[in-house]
Amino acid sequence: MPDGGMVASRCHYVGRAGRVEISGLRVAGLSGVFSPAHLRERPPVRLIASVKKKLYTYFTEDDVTRVLDAGPADVLLVHDWPSGVVAAADHPALTGRRRYSMPDGPGNGHARILVDLLAPRLVLAGHYRSWVTPTTRFVALGHVDTGRDAFAVFRVGSDGGIQEVAEEGLTVKKY
Repeated sequence: MPDGGMVASRCHYVGRAGRVEISGLRVAGLSGVFSPAHLRERPPVRLIASVKKKLYTYFTEDDVTRVLDAGPADVLLVHDWPSGVVAAADHPALTGRRRYSMPDGPGNGHARILVDLLAPRLVLAGHYRSWVTPTTRFVALGHVDTGRDAFAVFRVGSDGGIQEVAEEGLTVKKY
């Protein structure tokens, strides 16, 4: 389902790059990871039996453009962190961790462009929690093996706000 669609009742897949509306929220997503060497194109699906499967895990410039063309988003789903989510002073704490030893810190500029131009209230990605801008909250989720850090529960409040529901006493964080 490269273009996305309903996977099951109340379960939406945005596709490789797209946007859906859920409970009045515009949810945009960019599937895949950044690779400068594979940014131009992905092999056609008809070649899947004869090429490395990893080649299908990267996003392309066309994918980024499709997300931008879909218009503003309240929530943005990305695998890779947008560049700039971690302050320079915090880079040493990530040194040596898989995928975080980049010279300018973690993240990529394409995901950052989506944040800056779509202006979502909430960005969901992987592995770390940090502010992106004063108006956008970045929540990264751990690998499924990390247990509770691998998921988050959100609801739409009566005021249209996005609320994260935490287990301890049903604490609510608003975005």
